[in-house]
Parts: sequence; structure tokens; C-alpha cells
Amino acid sequence: MPTILREEPATPCAILILAASVLHLRFYRETLTGFLNCTVDTTPSAEYAFELAIRKPYNLFLFELNSAVITGQVLYGLLRKVYDEAATGPKQLPPIIFLADEINTHTSVTAEIGRQPGVRGILKSPPAIQRLIEKVSGCVDSRHLKPVARGIRST
Repeated sequence: MPTILREEPATPCAILILAASVLHLRFYRETLTGFLNCTVDTTPSAEYAFELAIRKPYNLFLFELNSAVITGQVLYGLLRKVYDEAATGPKQLPPIIFLADEINTHTSVTAEIGRQPGVRGILKSPPAIQRLIEKVSGCVDSRHLKPVARGIRST
């Protein structure tokens, strides 16, 4: 009988998500772990997200743009400064996808955010499952995709 080998990597990709809504956090966590070989840390607190991002290595950040205390954009800027200062180590600032309740892609603010280094896009929150998987899978190594998600990945 032939042996079927799984091609999942030994270490799953790690994703950190910051969003105010606990319901949205659960949606993101369940969706991403269902389609990707990943671990997902979620928090509604920008302060705790900052702490986690410093302590643990991540492959991708998903931050809400309009967080209550510190916006996702400001938090990412702070993390960039911290990662730049600690550039002697193996830590590299992961890419980010911003989450927003309302998106107007023709505004200068959205265009400016999209041009910043490391930004891989802005998603309406919560996005359709297929759109979320497409966007995230475009930011992680294809080895992290489970077989069911391989058909969803955009080219």
C-alpha cells in the first residue's frame, strides 16, 4: 500500500491579529487555522499586540487600522522602529495587512498607507473568507497552505 506524505512544514507560520471585536478575532482565527498551517494569536489590545510582536517571531501581522488606543498604522510604525534598532538579530519585521471597517480605495490616506514598506494591502473587516485566504496566502510561503486552500490561492 503506498504511503502518502504530507508536505506541511515542521513549523507553522505565525500570525498576529489586532482587532477590537472579539467576534471578528474568532472569525479570523478559525478561518486562518482552517485553511493554513498556522498559529494565530489574537488580541483586542494594541498594547498587548505590541508586547507579543516583540516577544515572539511572526510571519504576518493583521492589524485593525482604527484601534481604540493606538491605531494599527501607528503600532506598525512603532514596531518598525523597534525591529530596526534590533536589526543585529535574526528578527525581521513581518509584512502587514490592515483591516478597516470602511474602505474608500480612492482616498489619499488609503493610497498613502498602501505605499508604506511592508504593507500588503487593506481588507474590509470582516472580509469574505475567500478574500481573506487569498490575501494572507499571498503573504506566506506556499508550504503553509493546506490542500483545500491551494485551489483558493490567487496567482
